[in-house]
Amino acid sequence: MKAIYILFVLFFVQSTISKAANFSSVSSGTWSAPATWSITSGTDADGIPDQDDDVIVNGGHTITLTSGSNVRNFTNNGVINGNIQTLSVYGNISNSGSFSTKVTLSIRGNSILTSTNAFNGANSLFVVGNLTISATTTVNVSNSISVSTTRSVTNFGRFSANSTLGLSGSAAWINATGSSLSVSGNVTGTGSLLASATNNTVTYRSNSNSLIKTATYYDLVISPASPTRTATGVINVLNDFTLESGSNNTLNMAGFNLTVGGNWNNLANRTILNQGIVTFNGSGSKTISRTTNNEVFSNLVINKTGTVNLGRSISCGSLTVSSGTLDVSVSNFSVSLTGNLINNGSINCRNGIFDFIGTSLQSVSGSSVTRFYNFGLNNSIGIIINRAQQCTNALFITNGNFNSNGNFTLLSSASATARIAPVGVGGSFSGNMTIQKFISARSTFSTTAEKAYHDLCSPVQSTTIMDWDNEIYMSGIGPYDGIAGPAGVDGSSPGFPSSYSYNEPTASYSLITGSGYPIVSGQAYHIWLADNLSSWFAKAIDTRGVPTFGNRTINLSYTPNAGDYGGLYDGLNLIGNPYASAVNYSACVKTNVVAGIQMLNGSGNYAAYSDNTLIPSCQGFYVQASAPGASVQFTESSKSTSTASLFYKTSPDYAMKLVFSSPHNHYYNENTIKFNPNSSTLFDRGLDAVYIKSPIQEAAAMYMTIGQNGGLISNSINSDEDEISIPLTLFTPDNGLYYIEPSIVDLNQYSMIWIENVKTGKKYDLTSGNVAIQGVENQENRDYILRMSKKSSSQSISLGSFHNDLAIFNIENKLNLKANSYDHDIKIVSIFDLSGKLILEFSDFSVSAGSVMELDLSPLSGGMYIVNVFNSNNQNFTRKIIK
Repeated sequence: MKAIYILFVLFFVQSTISKAANFSSVSSGTWSAPATWSITSGTDADGIPDQDDDVIVNGGHTITLTSGSNVRNFTNNGVINGNIQTLSVYGNISNSGSFSTKVTLSIRGNSILTSTNAFNGANSLFVVGNLTISATTTVNVSNSISVSTTRSVTNFGRFSANSTLGLSGSAAWINATGSSLSVSGNVTGTGSLLASATNNTVTYRSNSNSLIKTATYYDLVISPASPTRTATGVINVLNDFTLESGSNNTLNMAGFNLTVGGNWNNLANRTILNQGIVTFNGSGSKTISRTTNNEVFSNLVINKTGTVNLGRSISCGSLTVSSGTLDVSVSNFSVSLTGNLINNGSINCRNGIFDFIGTSLQSVSGSSVTRFYNFGLNNSIGIIINRAQQCTNALFITNGNFNSNGNFTLLSSASATARIAPVGVGGSFSGNMTIQKFISARSTFSTTAEKAYHDLCSPVQSTTIMDWDNEIYMSGIGPYDGIAGPAGVDGSSPGFPSSYSYNEPTASYSLITGSGYPIVSGQAYHIWLADNLSSWFAKAIDTRGVPTFGNRTINLSYTPNAGDYGGLYDGLNLIGNPYASAVNYSACVKTNVVAGIQMLNGSGNYAAYSDNTLIPSCQGFYVQASAPGASVQFTESSKSTSTASLFYKTSPDYAMKLVFSSPHNHYYNENTIKFNPNSSTLFDRGLDAVYIKSPIQEAAAMYMTIGQNGGLISNSINSDEDEISIPLTLFTPDNGLYYIEPSIVDLNQYSMIWIENVKTGKKYDLTSGNVAIQGVENQENRDYILRMSKKSSSQSISLGSFHNDLAIFNIENKLNLKANSYDHDIKIVSIFDLSGKLILEFSDFSVSAGSVMELDLSPLSGGMYIVNVFNSNNQNFTRKIIK
């Protein structure tokens, strides 16, 4: 019996082997006709290919399936007419031919599909074994794909299914590196879609509502076809997410989260419906883009190691930057939030705006400081700032309360000063805000007296003089406050008080004493700007408090004959811009106020300006009441959009300027003259600026005398008269030489202008050089008159030829004295440094007409010097040189 069984097995094996054959087509025909084939090796009982046979369809032959057929390895170089019949393949498929009609393809073994042409022959695909699609192969299946449980398809090529992809049980579709899968229907079943390999793409392009398989994708594309694709769970995209162009292309996330590691490409310009949290978590630089409208996120999280760039403005609920950077890009796209902002990473706001437009209380927090450019609030419930934040351009409060909570700073630098734009009717502020104001560098003891001081105004509702202590050296106020910063409030500079208010009834400054001295919004204070006793370094000062907003009326004092100066100073008040914004003074409401203001100009001297003047934030200025009951009302609508950091006007506003200075005194003073047909040589309210004596006792001063007790530093005059005389008062705090240095822009109709000493009769031509004055300690000198004439000539001015003819200039290490038309006998040439110290001296030489005398400057180090030249007639003039 055992022998019979063995013989049976041997017979069965032999008969099976004898059936395996290699078939090659010999002509066109049907698959089931033996005449269609030639057996090139092996044997086959019926001459028709089946599941253990290898088949080659040769080029030029068309093979037609008339019923279900089987094959092991199948090579097609011809044409297959599938007739929608089932072809079961137990081995590999190699195709370089074509299909005239499609076949239902059933993969029964471990198969590899390779096609040099696009494999378009499958009507449906059933995978009962395991299928590998080679990297060079493109497969297009007309209908559905079904992968049986425990089976898999590994796709290295480009695969497209025009219907559903069914993954039964534990089946798997694996998209390998560089592959693509395009599905027009749902991906169904409990099997797995594995699409995380590098550079592979999955595209959903259904013609009806379809479902998005929960999976991790590398590139995910939603193509326009069906009205809506709906997520069935969390979707994780390792690289790019693309919603392709199409008006009906919509994705419904059904409340599930979506994670994207690459670019966000919304080419359909449609908002994702029912979003959960959208998270960007990749590396490198990626972009959120949409064709036109704002991109909308319900809640957005940036949690990556690189940068997410905006390619379109975005709107979202909450925004969390956990790590990495959100960059609004060089296009300065905006960000609108209805929820909270949490920044634990980095946000590059550039010149964009962050708008908070929620309907419940919003907040800004996080471990990182966000430096906003523009910050907007339009939320009736308001916002609270829970961690330190900054703004560099503008704060727009349309509606709701902005609670700084001590955590918000308006920044100021040399290039720009952040502002609070006009506040809407429903807008308000609470909590302390830090408001900065940048002040450029200056040498405190090498400038004008008034340039060392400045008129400061606070932009917050309530603060004290100590608010400026950390940035400004202060003395004469009180004991040191213990707050870190430049010392000075500890009284370390006795006898040199640094802070004053202005008292209108007495027309004088009042010393501020006591560290608790209240700073009133809308009032200005005369403050010494210094880091120490010699310098102020460029930086911003801080003012802390609740910002001033809404209309603010500043009541002005008016005292007849204030300070007993004959009415010249009546109603003069030192007020200031109360807002953290520049103000157009012409838009302010003024009652019983003289037109024009007086404000420090670029040289640190007071000058008159018209009502049409921009008042920078934190800037103080003088305004003059014309009667009791006077006031200036600042309004939100008077705010300017300017963010310039200038602390004073710098453009010339004069026809002529006279600078009064001394080489041994570091302060100087300026007087200016303008021509105006509506003015006189006397005081014209609204056109002229009165002289206000500096608190610095050692500061030299000059003013145009009006009456006995006062004068002007800016005087508008008409040019009707042929001759004009303006008396001058010169205050010289020390013994020594002082100089009047002219700067002439326009003489109008006057041919000559000169300074005349009424006691000696000497005349000094201002068109040709400086005027030297011998000063006496702590004396007011009224011996000099400024004269202008339409008829006089240089020959009538006794000192004209010396000043007009001799030119002084330096080239490197040489000081050149050039005589143009006359010979000059020089008695002495003295060179002083800016401290007044004599450095070099040359004496007793002549300069012939048409020649140049060179003097050696090599002993001098680099810097600015003052050259004083006397001739043999004791005439002199001065030049400043820079080596």
